[in-house]
Amino acid sequence: VYYIQVDFQQDGIGINSESYSLLDESVINGMQMEFLLTKEGIKSFIYYSTLEKADEENVMTYKIRDLLNSIVEKYDNIITDSKPTIIGATMEYNILPESSSGDLYLVPVMRFETKEVVEMHSTESEEAQMKTIYDVIRVNAETGRIIE
Repeated sequence: VYYIQVDFQQDGIGINSESYSLLDESVINGMQMEFLLTKEGIKSFIYYSTLEKADEENVMTYKIRDLLNSIVEKYDNIITDSKPTIIGATMEYNILPESSSGDLYLVPVMRFETKEVVEMHSTESEEAQMKTIYDVIRVNAETGRIIE
């Protein structure tokens, strides 16, 4: 049995293939195709997407520095000793709804991978433990807003 996973691109930029949840418990769906193939043929075929091809539009995007400032502003307003460190950044498309109509569009998104070391205290032990947390922060490259 062969397992085949297909990811999609638009103009050389990857379209997010994984689904993720927002703070309001809604879900941003990814776009990918998976199938199982044997010598007898295709045994399973799954296609994840709710997007139909529509007219293309050139959009202006923020510079990376401005998108980083969105993250800095958010974490400057949170009182904590630890701040996330950005360890990677990639541009991707996400399938996002338009706010007024709910129509779905491919939207350019900057995906920042973060690492944060936090001090954890337990009631079971006097000794603090350090824990490393890896996360992803996505910023809409058209609006400069963090996608939460």
